Amino acid sequence: MNLSTGLRPVCQPRSRRAALFSLAVLPLLAVGLGFVSPRASAGAGSRSQPLPDLPGITSTRELVSGMTPLTPADVQFYIKIMRATVARYRHPTAQDRADLAAVARISKIKQANAKIVEADEMKMEAYMQAGNMQKGMAYDEKVSREAFHPTPTQHAALHYYRTVLANVTLVMVKDAHMPRRQWFPLASDVEFAAKVGVGNGEFGSGGGEKEPKLTPAQLAHARILRGVNTANQKLVAPYAAQIRSLHSQVSKLTPPWVPRG
Repeated sequence: MNLSTGLRPVCQPRSRRAALFSLAVLPLLAVGLGFVSPRASAGAGSRSQPLPDLPGITSTRELVSGMTPLTPADVQFYIKIMRATVARYRHPTAQDRADLAAVARISKIKQANAKIVEADEMKMEAYMQAGNMQKGMAYDEKVSREAFHPTPTQHAALHYYRTVLANVTLVMVKDAHMPRRQWFPLASDVEFAAKVGVGNGEFGSGGGEKEPKLTPAQLAHARILRGVNTANQKLVAPYAAQIRSLHSQVSKLTPPWVPRG
């Protein structure tokens, strides 16, 4: 952070929301498996109206503008959601476990198919290189038949895994009736104020780079931002350690999330 202007560095959390909440990076287990549970597919055909901003929390527009300080309710909401996320990951429901077990079964089927396909592809290539096109084409057709082709149920299960089980934070947010567009900047501001992801917990000086000249309007805007940042840091300070801990726990709990045993 540029301490003289209050401007956030290019890599500040507001500009990397997707990275912070790639409670959003899909697990390797789910990639290409093809798996949606009936309850996920049931609502797939109908588009629901977007959720309005959750009342009692700073609005999306104000959060995105960066010109409005956080409120105590904002901070407490963030902590509540992150606690709920950790609890859900650590204590999955019986249905969660059943869905995850189904993903694991599909993964084993796909891996087994892949081994068979790989062996037959090698035979196909050998026949082709030897000039035996007839046998080579026969194995090509065999490989096509042996390739993993997920059923509609498996497609539905994977969709549910990706949209729900692989991103529990957003499920908790939705259950609290907050739209994602409001959650992302809220979480970004709370984590920025708590100095999440900043090595020793202190902001750098910007690497000693020469500061650009600012116009009077830019300077006025920077003063407001500096005031907002200062207010946010003071508000979050009593909870900063807790926020960093929760963020770290959720990051480590992100999928693959398959219960063992």
